[in-house]
Amino acid sequence: MRRASFALAVLLLASASEAQAPPSEARIRADLVEHAFPTATSVEIRGDGTREWTGTVYEYYRSVTARRPYPEMAGVEIEAYGDIVYQSHGSSYAYHDYRVGDWRYFGLPDPDPEAVAAVIEADGPAFYPHRTLDMDRSLAVRAGDDPYWHDPTSVTVQVEASYRAMVSTTEVSDNEGVFAVRLYRDAPEAAWSRFTVVTRDETEVGRETLPASEVAAMRTLKDAAAVAGLEAEAAALPEVTVPAFASGRELADYTYRMLRESDAATFEAYLRAVLAPRHIVEGSETALGVRAKMEMVDPLLAQAFAGRLTFADVACATPVLHEERTRRSPTRVYYHSALTAPPRGSGSAVALEVAFEEAPGGYRNGQPLPGRFVIGSIDVYVSDDADDEAWVRSFDDPAAMCPGAVGRATQEAEQETRGAVDGAVQEGRRRLGRLLGRGN
Repeated sequence: MRRASFALAVLLLASASEAQAPPSEARIRADLVEHAFPTATSVEIRGDGTREWTGTVYEYYRSVTARRPYPEMAGVEIEAYGDIVYQSHGSSYAYHDYRVGDWRYFGLPDPDPEAVAAVIEADGPAFYPHRTLDMDRSLAVRAGDDPYWHDPTSVTVQVEASYRAMVSTTEVSDNEGVFAVRLYRDAPEAAWSRFTVVTRDETEVGRETLPASEVAAMRTLKDAAAVAGLEAEAAALPEVTVPAFASGRELADYTYRMLRESDAATFEAYLRAVLAPRHIVEGSETALGVRAKMEMVDPLLAQAFAGRLTFADVACATPVLHEERTRRSPTRVYYHSALTAPPRGSGSAVALEVAFEEAPGGYRNGQPLPGRFVIGSIDVYVSDDADDEAWVRSFDDPAAMCPGAVGRATQEAEQETRGAVDGAVQEGRRRLGRLLGRGN
C-alpha cells in the first residue's frame, strides 16, 4: 500500500511539473538584470527553452544574449551568450543560475592589417599548411569582415592567403584559402605577439608537373625556417679566423690546440668552419645539419667542456700520438690525454680522434682549384671518474702530469722508422712471391 502511494505521489508531482508554465520573457529579462547583468544595456531572449530532469529536480534553460558596458575602457561593451536556469519548486519555477557560454567585445578598434600580416609572416610555418613551399606566397586580412574580439588582448580575424605546396616528388599545386586566425597580445596597448590558426578553408586552383630534380631542390617553408634558425645559431657564435692547412695532420694538430686552449663557443665556431661540407645544410654556408649537430658536435662539446674534467684539464701541451694506428689509418690522427697515456693510463683509449679529408676546391675557367683540408669526423673522450679527477687535481703544476720523455720529434722519427721497416718487409714479401711464382 505504501509503495503504491509513493508511486502515485511521484506521478502527481510529474503531472504538476508538466503543467507548469515556463517563466515569461518579461520575468527572464528582469531576473537576468537583477542576478547577472545589473548594468545591461540590452537583453535578447533566444530559442524556445529546454526543460530537463537532473535526477533530483526539473530545470528550465533559456538562451539569452546580454550587453553591458566594459568599465575598464570607455565606449566598449561586452556581449555575453549563455543560459539562464530555473528550477522547479512546487508549482512554479525559481531563478537558479546564469551559465555563460561565450562573450564578445564591441567598440574596440580594428587591428592594423599590416601588423597582423607581420606577426603571421614572422612564423609562417605555423600559419601555412604542411608542405607549403618557400616561394610565391601572400597573405592579407580580409576587408569587410568584423573582427571577433574575445577580450582586449585577443581577436580573431579572417586572413586570405595564396601559396604553392609540394604535392609529390614531381608535382606542386597553387592554392588559395581563407583562414580564421586568433591573435594574442600581453596587454591592450601591446603589439600582437603570437597567434593560432582556428580554421582553414582551402582550395586548389592549379597544379604543375615538374622534373623530380627540380622539385627535390625546392625548400618547404618549414625547412627554410629551420635553416634560418640554424644560421642564426651560427651567427651568434664568436668570429674565428681559420688558417689554410698544408696537410691533414696540421689541421688535426691545430684542432687539438683549439680544443685545449679555447672556450666552448669559440671552439664550436672554429669546428663549424673546418667541418666537411656534407655536414652543412645544402644551400647554406653556416647551418649545421641536424644529424651532425646531434650526433657529433653537441656530444663533443659536452664531453670536452661540461664534465667533471674538461679537455683542457687532461690535454698536455705536447700530445702523445698513437703512432701505429696513425700509420695504418693515414687520414686519422689519435691523441692521448694524461689519463690515457703512461704513467697514468694503459694507452688503450684516446682522448681525441680526428679524421680528415680534402674537400674539392671547385673550378675557375674550367680549371680545378686547390682543395682544402677539412674534418670528416671528430670524437672526444674525457673521463668523468672521481678518482681520475682527484689524480688530475693533485698536481701543483699541471704540466707535471704529462709524459715528458716522449716528444713530438721522437714520435715522428719513430713513426718514420717503422714505416720504412714495414715498407722493406712488404717489398721482401713481394720479391719472394715473384720468385715462387705467386703473383707480381
